[in-house]
Amino acid sequence: YLNETPGATELKDWEDFGHKRTVHGWGAAVTGNFNISQRFFITYQIAGGAGVSNYFKDLGGKGMDTYVVDAMTLKAHRIASYLLGAQYQFSNSFVASINLGGYNIDKTSDQQYVTAANYIGLNVFYNINKFFSVGAEVINGMRWSAYDKGFANRATLNAKYVF
Repeated sequence: YLNETPGATELKDWEDFGHKRTVHGWGAAVTGNFNISQRFFITYQIAGGAGVSNYFKDLGGKGMDTYVVDAMTLKAHRIASYLLGAQYQFSNSFVASINLGGYNIDKTSDQQYVTAANYIGLNVFYNINKFFSVGAEVINGMRWSAYDKGFANRATLNAKYVF
């Protein structure tokens, strides 16, 4: 039985024939921006930890925080991720960005979900006026599981109206 307690670090409880087992996780991240000019900046993030996969893209809710090693041992999965992005503001109304990102989670023999992924994305946003804006996003990615690999591609169009 796995029980998640939300918070900065994950606390895991597991009961095996009445014996309670607990695993504590940890997480750390470094993020920042480099302002190249008034209109151009670069952003970055490096993050990692153990037992914190619910905080990472594609992994939330999949039970990847912990795994059972044997009848007496519960362990927290280790994970590492990266993000690097650049954004340019062409005008007060038009912005474009490109982002690279991915993660890697340690592998166990029973994993059936994604264990690694790399993405590249391109976004454009245009403010038509102070009430209405539109945007588009294209993402190309590759995901790996313990048994297979595949593409994760999508294109999204959006519109926003402020009442």
